[in-house]
Amino acid sequence: MQHYKEWVCIHTANEVYKVAVEEIVYVIADGNYSYLYLVDGTCEKFTFQIHYFEEQFCKLHRNPFSRIARSYLINKDHVRTVNVNERDVRFGGLTVSDKVKHIKIGRDSAKALKKELNEDNQTS
Repeated sequence: MQHYKEWVCIHTANEVYKVAVEEIVYVIADGNYSYLYLVDGTCEKFTFQIHYFEEQFCKLHRNPFSRIARSYLINKDHVRTVNVNERDVRFGGLTVSDKVKHIKIGRDSAKALKKELNEDNQTS
């Protein structure tokens, strides 16, 4: 099976921002703004609510993103650990920079993410 990159194009009033799906680690919502965190540790700010990104990701051939809590969309391919007791999600892998920060989520969200990752692992 041949591997190809999927891309997301984010259209703003003044530009089109094109990013490979595999470069996105997570998206954090903050009111009317969303912050896109990339594997190199950089962050891009957009004047879109998080549901805009959720809609874009649903159009993908293979959607690796999961909405956890109200404010987070994460790329499950980059999740290194989920600690339910600490309510902590850490990211890693060959391409993810040490600059990418871990995120804190609620206990129920951590449990749900852990379950989802286990289910994904069993079907692949």
